[in-house]
Amino acid sequence: MRALRSDKLCPPTMMKPTPLVEDIQNFAQNIVDTVREPLLILDADLRVRSANRAFYKSFQVSPAETEARLIYELGNGQWDIPALRTLLEDIIPQHSVFNDFELEHDFPNIGVKIMLLNARMLRPGDHTEFLVLAIEDVTERRRAERLLAEIENYAQNIVDTVREPLLMLDPMLRVRSANRAFYQAFQVSPAETENRLIYELGDGQWNIPALRVLLEDIIPQSSVFDNYELEYDFPVVGRKVMLLNARQLRAGIDTELLVLAMEDVTERRRAERLLAEIKSYSQNIVDTVREPLLMLDATLRVRSANRAFYQTFEVSPQETENQLIYELGDGQWNIPALRTLLEDIIPQSSVFDDYELETNFPLVGHKIMLLNARQLRAGIDTNLVVLAMEDVTEQRRIHELERRFTRELQESYRRLQDLEKLRDDLTNMIVHDLRTPLTSVIAGMQTIEAVGDLDEIQREMVEIAIGGGETLLAMINDLLDVEKLESGSMQLAHVSLDASRLVASAAGQVNSLLKDKSLVLTCNIAPNVPLLWGDEGKLRRILVNLIGNAVKFTPKGGALSVEVRLNEIESAALFRVSDSGEGIPPEAFERIFEKFGQVESRKGGRMMSTGLGLTFCKLAIEAHGGQIGVESKLGVGSTFSFTLPLH
Repeated sequence: MRALRSDKLCPPTMMKPTPLVEDIQNFAQNIVDTVREPLLILDADLRVRSANRAFYKSFQVSPAETEARLIYELGNGQWDIPALRTLLEDIIPQHSVFNDFELEHDFPNIGVKIMLLNARMLRPGDHTEFLVLAIEDVTERRRAERLLAEIENYAQNIVDTVREPLLMLDPMLRVRSANRAFYQAFQVSPAETENRLIYELGDGQWNIPALRVLLEDIIPQSSVFDNYELEYDFPVVGRKVMLLNARQLRAGIDTELLVLAMEDVTERRRAERLLAEIKSYSQNIVDTVREPLLMLDATLRVRSANRAFYQTFEVSPQETENQLIYELGDGQWNIPALRTLLEDIIPQSSVFDDYELETNFPLVGHKIMLLNARQLRAGIDTNLVVLAMEDVTEQRRIHELERRFTRELQESYRRLQDLEKLRDDLTNMIVHDLRTPLTSVIAGMQTIEAVGDLDEIQREMVEIAIGGGETLLAMINDLLDVEKLESGSMQLAHVSLDASRLVASAAGQVNSLLKDKSLVLTCNIAPNVPLLWGDEGKLRRILVNLIGNAVKFTPKGGALSVEVRLNEIESAALFRVSDSGEGIPPEAFERIFEKFGQVESRKGGRMMSTGLGLTFCKLAIEAHGGQIGVESKLGVGSTFSFTLPLH
């Protein structure tokens, strides 16, 4: 260990100071005692020559425990600190002076202390060197600095956590710092922002006249403002509406900061404008609705009504709005059923539909109304009841008339069914009673020629009679077959059929009719049509009826066709009989298939159907599981088609 060097150091007991020196030493000691920070005067051996009051007070020791003692022995060795040894034995001998050497130590009596040590090596006489050791206790200062750093860090964390953009400006309006929300919202970096004048940010996009007025005129006068609305079109992020809040704060003794908080209310303002438009739109809808509407608040007072309400009940807005609903129209709405609805039902269910209310209003008379209601929330704390009223008075009257007319129609229909049954029974009786004698008449007429020779006129008359009888017999047979098909009593004799042979057989039966009118019949049977399954007689008769009708209504020299092809989608054979006749009007398409349904020709008023042939075709095809239909164009021709399932 190396101590301070002294060439001629005399023991204190041998030193006899002169009066002048003694005065100087007293003067110096008084100065030392006056200093507020602890001081130690060490000799060359690092023994304490003296200390000031601040030292004794700070370290809670007495002069007797201190003076003439080696510094490392003070306070039972609590000053034997390695860092202090290094300072006194290594640094001071080399430099003779040092400043602000920080030393932290846990003293047994006074606890942890942080000290700044300053030292000077002095020579007050010709032979003696002293070391003046000044000790500044910066424990509280360091604690305050750490606390301040923690507070600043805590504050910055809070600032960074805030979701709205924040700027910290100095008195010159330069940016001291900003939070993450600011950088994200305005798409800038800290390097582009900090230490810059706010008006220079983002290539001058913050150089906004309204912001200048705010920062340079308003803030210096009031030091605070809230909800200053600023709308501006930023080049990078587009148009923004912002609410600015500002506080002028003092950060330290001499520093003022301006905290500028920005709330982006662009979407809120857009939503508010949209809400206002929706409200206006809704009110327009309410006013447009033809049924009366009332808007009631939670106390059942009328907030508003639409035009239909005022017109229907002959009242004005002044007589209605802000009035209790039961007081409207001199109490004409004070209806027990309505009270039950509004005070008991609505609070429980918040909605109801078609609540029927019947009452006699003094001004507008007897009314039957259907009430619908919805409990709506108009804002955070406001409930509204929308009451819609449909006046069904006339509707109920018409409904009652409809019920009466329906009963009358049902009675008329029942009587009509009875008459139709009577007609059918009479027809069946006549047909059955006529069929046998008519057959006998035809047979008798056919045997007349066997009795004797007939001249030409007689033979012609007999043929006419036989033809008429056979026609009448055919009609009787049609009636009987239709009746059987309608009742489901006709039995079908299913056999396997070849489509070509079936069509050829039917064509042969109408061949004479074709020759009489010089008509050409084309038959086209697709080769992939398989064997059919059905009643051969009924199917032939269907084709004969359809081809016969085609012949009947096609002019001389016209063309007819029968086509059979496979409909794979429906798994059926499709038959089509087409002509080039005058056609059928569309309104008659369904009627021609009805029993006794007839359509007059547009030429000469001639009947286009006997009224039973197509009815038989429809019923017979449906009995086979198929369907029949017609396509026709006036002046062009008609096509009757039907399907026959393969299985």
